[in-house]
Amino acid sequence: MLGSDLAGMRVRSLNKTAPFIELCELEEPEENFHPSVVEFYRKTRSPTSTDCLDLFYNIVGLDCALEEHNYCFPEDDQTIRLYDQGSHGAIIHLDIQDELDPEQPWQSLESILTVWVEMILRQKVVALSDEVGRERFEYYEQGMIKIPGPDRDPLTDLEETLNIWAAAVEMIEEKMQLGDAERTDGLLDAATLDAAKIPDGFAREFLTQARRPRFNFIAPGLRVPLREEFVRQPFTELTPEEDAIPPILLFRNDQTAQTEGIWWFGEFTHKYNHLSIDAPECPCGLYFSLCVRTSGYPQEDGCNIVLPFEFENGFAKKSDGTPVERTCDLLQAGKNPYHEDHPAPLRAFLETVRENVESGHWTVDEHGVAGGLDVLKQADTEEHWDKYFQPLGPGGFW
Repeated sequence: MLGSDLAGMRVRSLNKTAPFIELCELEEPEENFHPSVVEFYRKTRSPTSTDCLDLFYNIVGLDCALEEHNYCFPEDDQTIRLYDQGSHGAIIHLDIQDELDPEQPWQSLESILTVWVEMILRQKVVALSDEVGRERFEYYEQGMIKIPGPDRDPLTDLEETLNIWAAAVEMIEEKMQLGDAERTDGLLDAATLDAAKIPDGFAREFLTQARRPRFNFIAPGLRVPLREEFVRQPFTELTPEEDAIPPILLFRNDQTAQTEGIWWFGEFTHKYNHLSIDAPECPCGLYFSLCVRTSGYPQEDGCNIVLPFEFENGFAKKSDGTPVERTCDLLQAGKNPYHEDHPAPLRAFLETVRENVESGHWTVDEHGVAGGLDVLKQADTEEHWDKYFQPLGPGGFW
């Protein structure tokens, strides 16, 4: 019965759509468009209704007008369409008042559409009927709309991160030749999280549900949190606003780094840079990144590794291929063409741990992953930079 219902739904959907090229009403599209673009327009379907149906977040739908945005870009610029018919690259540009960032990478249209599908499947973007009603919408300070439904980070983010944590922990314990774990206690209990002033959200759920491993070091120089250390958070006392989650130190190292210039202060200078005066130094380690829940794209699963040294050889690379320069840039995306301003998700770091332990690149001893933070300097060598690099795109991170 279910199969026939789905088949009927597909038929009804097709009846309400038409090949996009028919809706364009272009007499000779081959004169203006590349043959592959014409074929794409022939095979894609769009609703025949005049009602506005958004294809994706910030994207109304397909378009075939050639002159609509001419005033936005120079006459000799190929990016009028935001699709280059010569290279077949596409770009997401969300503000027609700004010039295109020359460093923002162009992607294949297939890659962008695939990432959109992945976002939908993971509930990053949800479809709502007009019948929902505007009275249920809540407006944030930046004029962005908060939509009822999954709150900030969907459960899929938490589930995937917990799965990768479990895989990394099991890999390390296997290398240590430990048997199956008998206890499944979480990393930290509720009392510890309350004492550290960790609010409800992704970090608290992860720390409560992730199994405590039977070793001390999850990566070279990065300790698994202990109660007495974790409650000594460098920033949770300093956050001035209720809707901002401060940087939370997750995996600690005993060395310190200068707070000034670290990513989260540079990104939110107008509100939070004064915090670097109140806390001029901070422990090195892996932090959950600062997250302002009222921003347009809040991401509580983001993280930064703060190191006591910089990378000067030019081999260490961010996901967009640009050099890692600052002490907090390792494993970061750089210019993210799919998800603006998203810091590296925690699962990207944990996947790096799993890969390096499994391959034997990182050694394991009785305390867990061996070596200090200096091991991470290998990221700035010609031989090993790719072991500290996580690509962006379909099937990966965005």
